[in-house]
Amino acid sequence: MEVFLFEKFHLLYYFMKKLTLDYEAPQQMQTLGISCQLADYKLIFRINKQLNIKFVRLESLTVNAGRFLGTYSLYHYYDAENELNIYLLSNKTDNGVLISDFKQLDYFLILRGEYADEEIVLSYKTQLRKVEEVLFLQTIDMEAIKNYLLFAEAFEMHIEKCTPEIP
Repeated sequence: MEVFLFEKFHLLYYFMKKLTLDYEAPQQMQTLGISCQLADYKLIFRINKQLNIKFVRLESLTVNAGRFLGTYSLYHYYDAENELNIYLLSNKTDNGVLISDFKQLDYFLILRGEYADEEIVLSYKTQLRKVEEVLFLQTIDMEAIKNYLLFAEAFEMHIEKCTPEIP
């Protein structure tokens, strides 16, 4: 009887489907907080000029969850040399602040990609400091904020929907 069970199990194992798990490693994300009194389009113009790049406006991020209520402007640039998606996200609207832990900051520059390391962040920080209207610039640990998961989920879903495909 034991031999029969073993043979039956062996045959079942042999004919079972092979399942594979597609796992995409999460991209690194680095964030810079910017304090600036310029409107978003004026800041983008200055950054584009200083860094010799071209941000494009995406559909604004609309959040309807508790204290995150509001519509926040969003811009995107793809840095092909460093394989980075770079987003400029406003932190303030007429309704209030997106991330109250950083209410002194007006914008977040979010760098996403496999190679978004400290060296790249330092390079962007150095260039952004040359923009005269940027009053304050700091590296942000977004995972340390309250309600990070709520923000991250809304942001990820939004950029998946509206970020253009990169060839």
